[in-house]
Amino acid sequence: MPKVKLFSITISSFCRTLQSEIIRFIMKKVVAVLLAIALSPVVMAQDRNVRLDLFGAANVVGASYDARFKGDSGLGFAVGVGYGFGIGNWYEIHGVGVPVEINYLAGRGKHHFEIGAGMSNGVYFDKITESKTVTLPDGSTGTAPKEVRTTQWGNFLYANVGYRLRAENGLVFRCGLSPSYGIGKYGLSKSVFSPYLSLGYSF
Repeated sequence: MPKVKLFSITISSFCRTLQSEIIRFIMKKVVAVLLAIALSPVVMAQDRNVRLDLFGAANVVGASYDARFKGDSGLGFAVGVGYGFGIGNWYEIHGVGVPVEINYLAGRGKHHFEIGAGMSNGVYFDKITESKTVTLPDGSTGTAPKEVRTTQWGNFLYANVGYRLRAENGLVFRCGLSPSYGIGKYGLSKSVFSPYLSLGYSF
C-alpha cells in the first residue's frame, strides 16, 4: 500500500510540473509573437500601446498589445495573453488564454469611447473531485473522494464596451464591461457581464 501511495504522489507531482511547463511554453510563445507584432514595420507608424489587463478578456490578469490601423482613432486590433482560475466546492480550474480582437475608438483628443469583439483560446487544467464507492472494513460500502485531473482546450467569445483615456504623457487607462459566451464543446463558463480594467503606455 505505501508503494502505491508513493507512486500516486509521484504521478500527481509530475502532472503539476507538466502543467506548469505547458503554461510557461505558451506564455513565452505569446510574448514572442507580441514583440514581433509591436516591432513590425506594418504597425510602427500607428498609434499603439501595451497594457496590463484585469478581468474581462484577460480572465483574471494579463497583458496585451493594441494598435490602430490608421491614425490615433478608428479601427484597430488587440492581442494578448491572460491567466485565469476558478475554485468551487468540487472543482478547480486554471489556465492560459490568448484573446484576439478587432476594436474601434470613437472620439478626439484624450477621451475615447471603445467597442470591440474577439475570441480567446487557450489551454486549461481541471481538477474535479468525484465520489467513488469503497468497501469499508465491516463489509459495508461507502463513498470516498476521488480527484480527476484533465487538460483541455477552452474558448469564449467576448465583447468590450467602455471608456479609454489616452493622456498626453502616454498613460492609457481603460474600463468597461465585457460580456462573454463560451461556444461548442470547449466553451468556458464565465460571468455573462464581467468588468475590465487596464493600465498601460501609448507610444
